[in-house]
Amino acid sequence: MLILIKLVFLFLASALFLDRFIRFSHQKRWFQPIYHLSPGSHQSKIETPSIGGVSIVISLIIAALLFRSSLSAHVGWLVLITVLFAFIGFVDDIVSIKSGSNKGLSARQKLIIQLYFSGVCIVVYSLYIHPISWWVGVFYAIVMTGASNATNLTDGLDGLLGGSMIISLVGFLMLGWIEMPSSILLFIGIVISIMLSFLVFNRHPARVFMGDTGSLAMGALLTGIALLYDRIWILIPFGMVYIIETLSVIIQVVWYKRTQNRFFLMAPLHHHFEKLGMREPNIVVLFWSIGIIGVFLGLLQ
Repeated sequence: MLILIKLVFLFLASALFLDRFIRFSHQKRWFQPIYHLSPGSHQSKIETPSIGGVSIVISLIIAALLFRSSLSAHVGWLVLITVLFAFIGFVDDIVSIKSGSNKGLSARQKLIIQLYFSGVCIVVYSLYIHPISWWVGVFYAIVMTGASNATNLTDGLDGLLGGSMIISLVGFLMLGWIEMPSSILLFIGIVISIMLSFLVFNRHPARVFMGDTGSLAMGALLTGIALLYDRIWILIPFGMVYIIETLSVIIQVVWYKRTQNRFFLMAPLHHHFEKLGMREPNIVVLFWSIGIIGVFLGLLQ
């Protein structure tokens, strides 16, 4: 019961901190230009702070310190993953804001740094958590990098990634309720609490966006949790939304190169539905529903 009270307090404290952070972001004009090919409704979001992931990471670090007596070294590894990938996104967001462009680091630059940081995280995992062979480590690093990019692609509508992450994390919480150490379950609860507070301000119409600082960290974090569960393949059902979004981009690129025509009206897939005339909140609910179905299927395994 005490843990639940602490998580509720964390939710309120995170929400208060984010409210202040949003006000500060407006003062500093931490806005990114909207991509010119985005649906017209997105142009009205030009003065919405786009670096909200900073507040998520800061809240997570503070919470980990406050709960440190109840957490474990394994949780420290998850925090390391989150901070490293958030750093990549932070640099990307800052470059975008300073340059007045919606493009920050190049795709090549981000990929190289992601692979490097994934490698670092997997080496730490192999040395201090569970020894693995080098080829398995390479596979895990590729999965972590791919998952990071997948959640990044999903962060395109108000509340879409935030809500999808909560659904994925609840799935992990339910999956590990019996067999996983309480410290890992507590950490997942902490992340859910922080993400719920973020969703208060990120739901439509959003007052803040996660930005690459948050979105790049989310997929990497999910991969870390899956590794601690020793169930890397659970990312397929639990990450169904992120996989669908990524596949839509791959299909669009391959199809266009072959035919010079678009397979979707716009990719990632959530923009295709916008182009079809669906309202943004309805699209978000649709994708959340897909995420819930994915978690349900994962729990049936």
